[in-house]
Amino acid sequence: MKKIKRNNNFLSIVSALIIFIHLLIILFVKYKIQNLPLDNFRLCYIGNLLNLSFSLIIIVGLVVNMFLRSRVSDRAIISYIIIMTIFLLAGIINSFIKFPMPKIYMFEHQFRDVLTGFLFMAYQFVNFVLLFTIWLNITGRKALLFLNASVDAAIIIILFLIVAFVYVNQSKTVGELNKTGDNIAVVLGAAVWSNNVPSPMLASRAEKAYELYKQGYVKKIQVTGGNAPGELSEAEVTFLYLKQKGVNMHDVWFEKKTTNTAEQVRYVKEELINKKRLSDIIFVSNSYHLARINEICRFYNIKAGIQPSGLNLSFDSNIYYKVRESIALLVFWFFAL
Repeated sequence: MKKIKRNNNFLSIVSALIIFIHLLIILFVKYKIQNLPLDNFRLCYIGNLLNLSFSLIIIVGLVVNMFLRSRVSDRAIISYIIIMTIFLLAGIINSFIKFPMPKIYMFEHQFRDVLTGFLFMAYQFVNFVLLFTIWLNITGRKALLFLNASVDAAIIIILFLIVAFVYVNQSKTVGELNKTGDNIAVVLGAAVWSNNVPSPMLASRAEKAYELYKQGYVKKIQVTGGNAPGELSEAEVTFLYLKQKGVNMHDVWFEKKTTNTAEQVRYVKEELINKKRLSDIIFVSNSYHLARINEICRFYNIKAGIQPSGLNLSFDSNIYYKVRESIALLVFWFFAL
């Protein structure tokens, strides 16, 4: 009997160690994905605090579970950890190894990015199920344990989405505009419609950058964004829009390899701030997008202004984009994607 107990405790200790290793891997991958050195790590960043907090809650639960008479079985815990590890490794592999995939767009994002986000969030869901399985058992709520743990995991994700939605909905312009210095407006990419027509989102961003340029608030405009099959890149369409407006093309800088907001902020960090030593950055996007831009800038430790375009969306469209942004923000908090 004593030998069995020691073996069970050993498995619990191993499980706690694996959870801790998962935490270290996630924190490392978050900065590696964004091509940031680990000395940029800040514990006070909300996403890092979330990662650390939930891992510690599980580890403490595993320790308490060791001393219970009616404990969650090691087989169940190990099963959860194996599933978590599979999702985590699949997400990491998909992030760093560019397997051939169809260039399909879902929710205006490349399928590869959507799949990566799904794999990491599947990991987080199972992580929450494990957490609730352990703590529901500790608190004596043992009836339908695994079902209730799954329901509670879904509820906590929904609560996080509500928090993210409120944060997105309360986002405001960041930074005051002035006509001193060498301000540069960075137009973040958005969808391009058939026949290389800029979508209303992209056109409104380009129009806002043009207004800032015409009024003397910015000296240069950086256009960004890759392309979908059969279309000009987002950056090229923005470039042509600004050219038609009469902007001096020597004042427009161009990049067309980035495919999402995080990559575009990273480009600004590496090319404009680190290489060109520019500091007066103004990101231009739609109002629903401002909160996530601000969070990504905080992750990169970038101090930048953020200006909304003048696009007015219908009620339905506004809700859709804010819900989409809430999901994207939650994924960025947990995994920096």
